[in-house]
Amino acid sequence: MPDDELKLEAAAYSTPAAHIMFSTEFFRGLKFSQVTDVDMPPIARPGVIDSYFFVPTVPISAMATVLRSQDIVFHIDDIQPILSKLEDEYICGNRAVRVRLCGEVSFETFHFSKIRLFALINNFQLAVQAAQRLVHVAPNLSLPQEFLSGFLNLRISDTIAGLIGSSFPLWQLSNFLDETWTVDDSLNALSELLYLR
Repeated sequence: MPDDELKLEAAAYSTPAAHIMFSTEFFRGLKFSQVTDVDMPPIARPGVIDSYFFVPTVPISAMATVLRSQDIVFHIDDIQPILSKLEDEYICGNRAVRVRLCGEVSFETFHFSKIRLFALINNFQLAVQAAQRLVHVAPNLSLPQEFLSGFLNLRISDTIAGLIGSSFPLWQLSNFLDETWTVDDSLNALSELLYLR
């Protein structure tokens, strides 16, 4: 089988299914109206993985393939070395990774897709938290109801409309929540107008 086909097969094997919570499709479709119902699993501190090795066995247990409520989501710093090897390991015939946590004697087996799921949770943690903060603050901003309803129906990953070539996702609007300069500038402009009358 040519390398390109194996790489595509490896990508498909290690990609979490679209219907699974916290998959790429889950995060891409997540709306502001849904974000308060999302309970992101906690991410472990860096350095909890002691060692790991790859194995050819395809894991089928729930522990190896499904994100459970008691699971530890490994920090991105811990799984980055594993992620960088998944494609090559798949091509070599491996289908899972065995991980030993610091202080533990035994290894736990993880399907490649579960490792990718951990990476997605790490990558979208900030976006979900920021979107939740925006939803919490939005009703207190004295916005027209139709604007608020429209906002809640937008996906958190949508880009801000009206800006040419914007790649600024809506969830990043939370960066402005702690800024007082926008209010200060508006008040300064209004006070100048009043003074000049």
